[in-house]
Amino acid sequence: MKTKQVIVVSMWICAALMIVGTYTAALTWEQCGIRLIHASTVSRPLGVMSTGVTVTDSDPPSYASISKAVPGITGPAPLPSEEQGLPGDS
Repeated sequence: MKTKQVIVVSMWICAALMIVGTYTAALTWEQCGIRLIHASTVSRPLGVMSTGVTVTDSDPPSYASISKAVPGITGPAPLPSEEQGLPGDS
């Protein structure tokens, strides 16, 4: 190889190694829980948070309002028109 080609190839190899090294370091920091964001940039709540829920005290009923779940439709459901068989069959 010529000298210029060797220099270009070695520069490409160095650049690739730097990219891989940076990526590996970033993954390691993330896995260790190290945060790169400064603590002062993290937003904090400015007071007591309210969810907007209204709570009223009441006594629970002494009986179940529904004794048993009963389906509104009994028996098999009818097939849709495209599933009812060949045309002309009755």
